[in-house]
Amino acid sequence: MKINGITLTIATLFLTSSAWSSPSMPLHPKRNPFQPVAAPVPQPSQHKRPPLEQYPLSALKLTAIVTNMRGELFASVEIPSGVGFKVVRGTILGESSARVIEISPRGILVEEGSHGEVVRREIRLRSEP
Repeated sequence: MKINGITLTIATLFLTSSAWSSPSMPLHPKRNPFQPVAAPVPQPSQHKRPPLEQYPLSALKLTAIVTNMRGELFASVEIPSGVGFKVVRGTILGESSARVIEISPRGILVEEGSHGEVVRREIRLRSEP
């Protein structure tokens, strides 16, 4: 048999085909047909809330009111595990999504909506014994 000017015998074809039929190492790894081809995409509903929004307002501890060089006030709030976070006006606190509307030297004023009604509540700086 002649292919492109090269003469091949039946023995060469047989040896070539038998060498490829049982290679010592597979050329392509076999894929598990029961595993999905693409990774699952997380659903938007699985959004994790920030730490300050995972606890009720009563569980949060106001630890400090600080003034920066420009005279702006911000607060330090601690979650039950002891980790502190900087809080500025507009920050969302608590499970009820209360928004910080004012920070004063006495404490922070939050506004939360429940059942269509807006409630303002002041969280004062607690002194530890």
